Amino acid sequence: KQVLLNRLKDETGLTEEQKNLLNTKLLALGKKYNQEIAKINYEQQKAEREAVRETEDLRRKSIKDSYEQSRKDIQTSYQRQREDLQGEIDNNKTLTDKELSEEQLKATYLAETKELSDLQHEQYLKELALVRENQDLLLDAKTESFEKELEELRINNERAKEDIQDRLDFEILTA
Repeated sequence: KQVLLNRLKDETGLTEEQKNLLNTKLLALGKKYNQEIAKINYEQQKAEREAVRETEDLRRKSIKDSYEQSRKDIQTSYQRQREDLQGEIDNNKTLTDKELSEEQLKATYLAETKELSDLQHEQYLKELALVRENQDLLLDAKTESFEKELEELRINNERAKEDIQDRLDFEILTA
């Protein structure tokens, strides 16, 4: 850029006004070029993030446990939100926009923690329900077994009673 400006001063027959106008145009083109490069870099980073996300998605699909899958989905979702917000923070020019994005970034951590906690609580309740169901089945089996034993005792008592009655009847008849 400086070399071009020096050449303009030495080799052209331009007036100062023309040189200043040309210099302004060159600076504007340089600024536009830098903005385009920044945009290309941002798009490239975005494409790289998408490629990494696709790979993560494929890996997550191989996980069979639904709780682990849900937990990983939540973590990945919030990680992606944070990456996007960080990209916005890096590209935002105004302090207000940066502060807003930083607040959103902080909020994602809180939301992720709450969602993971809720998921863990839900998993705990599912496991507790399963334990209770198993306990109920065991109790039903024990109750059923107890009722069977009770019925067997009742039948044996009836038989014993009948045997005693039969002996008494026989003794009365033979006496």
